Amino acid sequence: MSYVRPNITFSDEVLKVSIAGINLEMIHAPGETDDQIVVWMPDKKVLIAADNFYKSFPNLYTIRGTSYRDVLAWVRSIDKMRLLKAEYLVPCHSRPIKGSDKIYETLTDYRDAIQFVHDQTVRGINAGLGPDELAEKVKLPRHLAEKPYLREYYGTVAWSVKNIYNGYLGWFGGNSTDLNPLTLKELAKRFSKLAGGDKELMEHARRAGKEQDHQWVLKLTDMLLQITPDMSEALELKATSLRALASHSGNANARNYYLSQADEAEGRLKLTQAKIDADLAHRIPLAAIFAGMSAKLNPEKSANIYKVAGFHFPDTKESFTVYVRRGVAVIEPRFPEKADIAITVNSNTWKEIAAKLANPALAFVKGDVKIEGGVMNAVNFLDLFRD
Repeated sequence: MSYVRPNITFSDEVLKVSIAGINLEMIHAPGETDDQIVVWMPDKKVLIAADNFYKSFPNLYTIRGTSYRDVLAWVRSIDKMRLLKAEYLVPCHSRPIKGSDKIYETLTDYRDAIQFVHDQTVRGINAGLGPDELAEKVKLPRHLAEKPYLREYYGTVAWSVKNIYNGYLGWFGGNSTDLNPLTLKELAKRFSKLAGGDKELMEHARRAGKEQDHQWVLKLTDMLLQITPDMSEALELKATSLRALASHSGNANARNYYLSQADEAEGRLKLTQAKIDADLAHRIPLAAIFAGMSAKLNPEKSANIYKVAGFHFPDTKESFTVYVRRGVAVIEPRFPEKADIAITVNSNTWKEIAAKLANPALAFVKGDVKIEGGVMNAVNFLDLFRD
């Protein structure tokens, strides 16, 4: 499997094409991502909904982490879809819907649910409520909550509310207690002291487990594990409660996290870094590779380092400068006037080295990498970008 770059792009709102005699309209419709494209087949009144509609309350926020999803842009996109008056609606993740009136009503409910959550979150913000209070307060009205296409199988209202809050105001909820909070470890120690010690805190966690108060178990075991990260009984009890919560969750994302973290607590989940193949590595622009270097700089190793490295790629005629200045790496798309280290290499070789598909020492021995300024200086410089 590899990445195929698009060979047709468009910047207007609609791209009209005909493929094998079938007329298609590609409509830009931001939603779950900014580049969503819904496909309209005007001759057959078929609308392919991309990821803007599926049989669940929409994933306005994804717990795996992503950039902010503009919920009002999502609403506007569904309004575009409604106006087409499709006879057939084909979501990419659930069953098709047939019938113009049914489709129009379903899409109307869907966009109304998104706008309701947005508007009531903003209303709560204006009333001075914080993100946790809003997540507890904002609920879909019954006429929307009971619709089969708005059950919280994938996204949830509570997560969406917190994301909308963060999109407007950021992480701070207005409570000064949160400006400079106790560290998690310090908070855990004080929890333990209030309980009478670690043994007593563990006993509270056991009792909560017997009472099936699983969310409280997670909180208490988290405190214990801050103090003693490898405390086996706390890990086992946490895993048991995570599995219990998973068994009662109808939300696929929540269930996945509960079960995955239970496996992790039990030592059954070993995370490894994903690897890409050479073909995909070759397709990544050099500018993207160098842009990512600054966030890889080790601050301890580079705390007292001032170094300038120049990289030149003859095959693409590109050059880059990497300045390391006491914990900060500055990247510029040009070769430096004065460099401590100069590296000349073809782009694909460097991409394979960056993706850990090629050994840099072997590439140097083979003559694929040319270094000025000393091999060990170059090795030490690149080591600044490793943990």
